[in-house]
Amino acid sequence: MDFQTAVLEGIKLAPFQVFGCFVDSSSEEGACVMGTALLGLLQNMYKVSQMRPWAVYFELLAAFPVLESRRSCPECGVSDLAAYVGVHLNDSHRWSRERIAQWIENDA
Repeated sequence: MDFQTAVLEGIKLAPFQVFGCFVDSSSEEGACVMGTALLGLLQNMYKVSQMRPWAVYFELLAAFPVLESRRSCPECGVSDLAAYVGVHLNDSHRWSRERIAQWIENDA
């Protein structure tokens, strides 16, 4: 499964986008782009909501090597791993999860 497919699958489990956290564990209906990708991969909101941030990144980087590529934010130029720029686009620029996933996959 590629990153974009995982995000699209995860959106089925978490239809609302959240900012500043991986998943909204109180409602269990929201996730950021990385939380959504992990939901798409694991298909388990409870497991994802209990993971520590470092564990989320470990799982994501292991599953999706594209996230380890060095990327620059198309909005402001911040440069880091695609995983971190994806979170930045989610939280700082409020891009949709679908748009972020497409940018990560197609701009690699």
